[in-house]
Amino acid sequence: MIAGIIVSFITAPLLLKYVGEERYGVYRVLFDIFSYFGILDVGIFGSMMMILNKSMAKMDVSDKWAAIIASKRIYYKITVVSVFVFLAFIPFLSYLVPVSDIPKREFYLAYLIMGIGIFFLSLKVNQAYLEAKQLGYLIGFGLTFQNVFYSVVAIGLGYIGFGLVGMAIGFAFGQLLPYFYYLYKFKKIVPPLEREITSEEIEQKKKDIWHIQWPVLLTSITGRLSIYSDTIIISKCMSPIAVSAFFISQRIVSIAGNFLMGISGATWAAMGELYNSGEDEKFRDLFFRISKFISVVSVIFAVPIIFLSKSFVTLWVGESLFVSDFFIFVAVVNMFVQSVLTFWGWCFTVTHKVHRLMKLQILSTILNIGTSIYFTLTYKHSGPILGTLFTYFTLFGWWIVWHLKDEFALSVKKIVLTFLPSLIYLLFVSYLGLHFYDFSIVKTWSALFMYGLFIGVANLLVCNLLLFSKEEKQYFYNRIRSIL
Repeated sequence: MIAGIIVSFITAPLLLKYVGEERYGVYRVLFDIFSYFGILDVGIFGSMMMILNKSMAKMDVSDKWAAIIASKRIYYKITVVSVFVFLAFIPFLSYLVPVSDIPKREFYLAYLIMGIGIFFLSLKVNQAYLEAKQLGYLIGFGLTFQNVFYSVVAIGLGYIGFGLVGMAIGFAFGQLLPYFYYLYKFKKIVPPLEREITSEEIEQKKKDIWHIQWPVLLTSITGRLSIYSDTIIISKCMSPIAVSAFFISQRIVSIAGNFLMGISGATWAAMGELYNSGEDEKFRDLFFRISKFISVVSVIFAVPIIFLSKSFVTLWVGESLFVSDFFIFVAVVNMFVQSVLTFWGWCFTVTHKVHRLMKLQILSTILNIGTSIYFTLTYKHSGPILGTLFTYFTLFGWWIVWHLKDEFALSVKKIVLTFLPSLIYLLFVSYLGLHFYDFSIVKTWSALFMYGLFIGVANLLVCNLLLFSKEEKQYFYNRIRSIL
């Protein structure tokens, strides 16, 4: 992950230099459009992980193989549908991405190249097995390699004049290589078949996967519409060039958010095993501890980002691509809230109760997209993240708390106390920073490093002192020691 972060920071200025702001912005919009097509398989991917996790809790090799075979057969059909939808979307591209100086041939060729990975969707079964087996570090390695490969190829082809097509080639083949790496690891790790799997067992697994798949699919659709609509809204309401500033300004926020999402993703398998084993008290205790840990770690990341983002972007690519201090503040608060809500959402998914969130997901998505468009027309770049923040606080946050109470017998007061002190601290420090701190004070990389080190350490000490109880400090200290 660290290698991927370093590579992304090195490559962004080079890509902007060799392909230009408009092509870079168009690529980001195409990337998010392409991410929508993952909707067609994420429902299966998520439900398959749940079925595999349940099989692993039973230690049943034949049951796991029945799920694997059933998933692959479903993926073969999904591949055909995905290709059709991908091609059918072509006439709508020019409406969503209004380009001026980029030749149409280059634009459409880049889109088609990015879709190569759709033909290999069935290989995602191997990735799902590794994640269900709590081998997320292998997935992390594959994603890091993907990032490095894309960056090297995109810069190289951009340098010799391939522009948007070069970035598309880097994306397409960078996406494929981890699939084959996961296949290799899958064959080394998966236990051999104990006996021949009957067609009846496979059909039953198909029914189980489809039964869970529909609510997981709806959750995926609404989640992706909320996340990946931002750049499309910016592109349509402003311009593809504006997407570059939107993406670059919050790049460090996105990376920190991905790390926090990784914490949530690393916990779902353990939470699922506790629930499926009937250990409800341990499940509830772990829920409160992880929620508290994620909220505090979010603040540990958030405060330095608020104080140093402007200087970082200015030194990295130039001040012209920095939106505003207010933009960073809203993005950071979004990061905090989303990291907590992501973990809460996993609790419903892994316990096969995600259907309880369907109405909430639909209403939240409608509200998010509607307010994002309104705020973008009014506040420009900050519009999409303001829409997301508005949705979190007016609808999604409090509604999911009540679902947690009803489904898992969790105390609302204890749920709120896992994140509210951290949120108050974040808002208070942000208020002081926005009113009394000069965000342009750092002029060199060495000064940025020293300021970052000072603010980071000071914030870490304050968070440890104010936000963790003595018992929580000892618990997490023991957990970290056991991991090491």
